[in-house]
Amino acid sequence: MKLSRKMILSVVFIVLLTTSGIVIWMQSMNKFKLTVSTVGQGTVSASPSQANYDYGSVVQITAKPSAGWVLNRWSGDASGTVSSNTDTMNGDKAVTANFTKMEVVILVTTMGNIEIELDHVHAPITVANFLSYVKTGFYDGTLFHRVYANFVIQGGGYTSDGVQKTTSDPIKLESNNGLKNTVGTIAMARTDLPNSATSQFFINLVDNTFLDYVSSSKPGYAVFGKVVSGIDVVNKIASVEVETRASIFEKWPIEDIIINKAYLKP
Repeated sequence: MKLSRKMILSVVFIVLLTTSGIVIWMQSMNKFKLTVSTVGQGTVSASPSQANYDYGSVVQITAKPSAGWVLNRWSGDASGTVSSNTDTMNGDKAVTANFTKMEVVILVTTMGNIEIELDHVHAPITVANFLSYVKTGFYDGTLFHRVYANFVIQGGGYTSDGVQKTTSDPIKLESNNGLKNTVGTIAMARTDLPNSATSQFFINLVDNTFLDYVSSSKPGYAVFGKVVSGIDVVNKIASVEVETRASIFEKWPIEDIIINKAYLKP
């Protein structure tokens, strides 16, 4: 019997449909393993947590860094830098959470020490810039030259004689990084031009939400870390008496608050 073209296509369709159904059925019978691991210090958990997963199971994978560490990235069958991933099991999978130790800079001031934890994951350009000044000793001998109660304390640019130090080239603004100008955070000072920050920084004394990124026309100020020790010193600096010096420097402390040394914590 000679088969017509229509009959042949029908048979092919049935075979394909049957084969597809068998594949799906076979997949549904499989059990898959999820292997999680870490690099650095932190933990990874899966929810639900079980030895094997059915085909199509949805699993929430969450990374939790240890104190002083941060999730840098996922690798393997997961990607990105967010702390939680959702994955659908359609085969054996392996994911690794890569944690990086947070760098801490200590500012040794005439009023006490301030320890600042730097967030190079969210602000890599800004942190690299700040560290370059720290490592070359640029900040040693500079002042907190602007103390604005219930707002910020600002430093990293002037010496006690009111001379502004020569800096490196300005950097690209990283204000749209998800970090906010909340109390105790450190951000880069700049001029009205977005990409103008060099060495000067400020520490927020309160939640200054109006300094956060809004849009390209309201870019805000780039946060790149937070005070993890010495907030009492920050508040003590914030309470000193200030004056207008040389008719141009407003909120300049009457008594110099010197950064004797800035260094990377071992």
